[in-house]
Amino acid sequence: MLAAADINPANVAGAWFMQDRDFGAQYLKRLDLRWLNVGRATSQGQKRLIAGVESTTSLFRICAHCGQLDKAAGRNTREEHRSWCSHRKAATEDVREIALARTLHTQGVLLHLPPQLEYDHFAHPSLSAAVLLGLREVIGGSPEHLDVATVRDALQAPDRRALLIHDTVPGGTGYLAEFAHPDRVWSVLAKAWEVLRTCPCREEERLACHRCLLPFASPTELDKVSRTSALKALSDILGVGSHHQPEFTDWEITDVPPHRCPRATSPSCRRISTPASSNGCGSTEPRSPRNRASTAPERASPCQARRPACGR
Repeated sequence: MLAAADINPANVAGAWFMQDRDFGAQYLKRLDLRWLNVGRATSQGQKRLIAGVESTTSLFRICAHCGQLDKAAGRNTREEHRSWCSHRKAATEDVREIALARTLHTQGVLLHLPPQLEYDHFAHPSLSAAVLLGLREVIGGSPEHLDVATVRDALQAPDRRALLIHDTVPGGTGYLAEFAHPDRVWSVLAKAWEVLRTCPCREEERLACHRCLLPFASPTELDKVSRTSALKALSDILGVGSHHQPEFTDWEITDVPPHRCPRATSPSCRRISTPASSNGCGSTEPRSPRNRASTAPERASPCQARRPACGR
């Protein structure tokens, strides 16, 4: 099952970004979210690029006339057709390959993630479950009207994945509008971090447990949900390092998206990248989280000035 989000930039009703951790959020007042069922994964199927994800699947083979599922390729039998199908007794099969899809028109919040998460196979499933865990702690109950999908970050970094918190109610309920403010997102992540840090399964030989992430994990990704992976990702985003508790005042917020070098993860680009407060790659003067109304003009970026180092 693949998730694909159709996002119109004109529907972005609020956005904020962090200066030094490559993280941010955009509130989407309207979006179309599609789930594609492309069949069982197989090592011998045809490779297809769907929603930015390359997968090897066989799709669903059906009769082109009655829509009955074809069970065996290369031959035609009566059992592979409906009773009224004119091709029940045909000598050769006539099939089509299709994918199944459903669409939800709703509202959402797109969370832009640091690039290093792309190298951890546990990161996105674990962080998705952690976000739902944090929502439960903030709301005070199960967030049944909300869900999280992993999609391509089409608005900021198409080569990366992002998390899409979305309303499961068609049209949306308006609840997610609160997440246009960074303090609300910080609260969700900090609550999840606290639960994961103190969960008893940290002393048990298991990836996660029913007391933390497993109730919020997708049934197909239970083996990819890790408390340790989620805790590490949250610690990096929250900036937990020099002290033992996350603090909202550590976040330096701006309205301006960070400059994204096409080879931002390459050693040559990392050598010239510095924290935003030092006027590094994509630098702008940060806003204080307590006074988000004031911003400073964007400065020239060394990464833009030294294009050969970025591979351009």
